[in-house]
Amino acid sequence: MSEPHRTSTAARRAWLRSAAAASALACAFCAACDDRTPAPKPATSTAPEADALPAAPALELQAQELERAGRMEEARRAWERALAAGPRSPALMCRIATFELSAGDPERAELLAREACAVREAELLRAGALRRADLAPELTTLALVIRQRGRLEEALGGAREVVELLRDAGPGQQDARRAALTLYGSLLLDLARAAEAEAVLRQALEGSAAGAGAAQARNLLGACLGELGRIDEAEPLLRASVEELFELHGGHDFRARGALLRLAEFLQRTGRAEEAVALRQRLVRR
Repeated sequence: MSEPHRTSTAARRAWLRSAAAASALACAFCAACDDRTPAPKPATSTAPEADALPAAPALELQAQELERAGRMEEARRAWERALAAGPRSPALMCRIATFELSAGDPERAELLAREACAVREAELLRAGALRRADLAPELTTLALVIRQRGRLEEALGGAREVVELLRDAGPGQQDARRAALTLYGSLLLDLARAAEAEAVLRQALEGSAAGAGAAQARNLLGACLGELGRIDEAEPLLRASVEELFELHGGHDFRARGALLRLAEFLQRTGRAEEAVALRQRLVRR
């Protein structure tokens, strides 16, 4: 993502946080879409599993493993084959959109996210059951992608809309609500509204202690607390969530890398420049 023009130190720092966050939300950051198409942890031997699956799921499994290994061009080809192997699934398009953010093609990610919204809306219309709240995972993915393209105010409006749509979410929409809250909180943090971000992120963490979405929210909450000067509370959250996100997503995923950059920025601001440099070098080596 190319850096947008910024005219103040505060705005530049906000943009850096946005690029570092590179947040759910499965979409978590796109947590909702990741939860609908979860990335399995690598198995000791995956070939027999893949052979037993239909074509599209087998290709998804292969793509996830290639992505985790950092073989991004091969992963992109596998994702595209998976998308072509069956009907164009909104959940799969959202998943590939988050991949494209990790692979460095946010324009492609936005095209996929917008198509996912359109396909999902058409499905609901055909079923005669169109409720905008049912588009929450796709809308969250789109807001995430827009954020990563540097259009923070536009993304904030999109995330706020989804949070409002899911204000009275039922049990089946809690993951989508958590993803939207996490993204909304991250955008408030990007825009230097840390106190508001803290309140939103604590809502996202209510009733959730595990998983990618919770780890992302804890990392962002740690960054908020650091901004608010609550160093002793911030550091444990930042450190633990970084390791959790690397374990869940691998070192080439934009969420894990963004979390590591937030920790590095925190260390830099609290006088530990050498450790901050070492963390940034960890990214370069991958």
